[in-house]
Amino acid sequence: MNKYIKPLGAFFSFIIIQLVVTMIVVVPYVIITLVRSGSSLSREDVVMSTIASSSAISITLIISSIITVFFMQWPMKMLKLKESFKAPDMPIGKIVFLLVASFIGIYSTDILSEIADLPNLIEAELGNMSSTVLGVLAIAILGPLAEEVTFRGAIHNHLHKSGDGPLKAILITSILFGLMHMNPAQIPFAMIVGAILGVFYYKTNSLVLPCVIHMINNGMSCLLMNVCPEDFSLVNALGGTAISLCVAVIGFAFCGYTLYKFAIEPNKE
Repeated sequence: MNKYIKPLGAFFSFIIIQLVVTMIVVVPYVIITLVRSGSSLSREDVVMSTIASSSAISITLIISSIITVFFMQWPMKMLKLKESFKAPDMPIGKIVFLLVASFIGIYSTDILSEIADLPNLIEAELGNMSSTVLGVLAIAILGPLAEEVTFRGAIHNHLHKSGDGPLKAILITSILFGLMHMNPAQIPFAMIVGAILGVFYYKTNSLVLPCVIHMINNGMSCLLMNVCPEDFSLVNALGGTAISLCVAVIGFAFCGYTLYKFAIEPNKE
């Protein structure tokens, strides 16, 4: 059980850093807004508008992401950044093929997410953030970087070095990755995406490809939120639930089979 203490410490440290930075950012923001608004807004209105502010959330994510990256390397001592970002030793053609397979799987999970229609507690905030430079920086660059450093570089790496097999390390890390999102609409599908990212990390022993996939995925989400109408959905674009479900199942099966062969079969050889 001792080998799980550090991974759980990294998981809770990630969350605590976000909560502490949120308080540090929100409190001054509330005070400044109260002073500027005078008596035109109640204190409750100011607090709620600040918490929901895309600028406050973006600044919180940017600061907490930067702190998290350095926290995992120095106080936690769970990885070395320079070693973790070495170039993957893999032919470029194979990388491209596997990236395509991965995004087929990722967008298949997006379709399944729409079909499941789970409550999305932060949909409005993500939409607002996606339209600002700070928001895009937080969502598509620094957020994925901090998450990959924490979950693949620190937690997955520690579990694997402590004796857990690759599938067990990927499974545990993916579950924690999903729970970290704390949003019903994201949790089950973040676990699937986390497993895809975990396969790339395990096979390359590098954070380069997981970060690239994560950043492209989040960046595309920001782009779609800006260019697509509010009622746009992949399910409707594909022609309905039945067709979308078939596409998602086939896409997910293709991605799963491809990455399984990529991750497991070379070891048998």
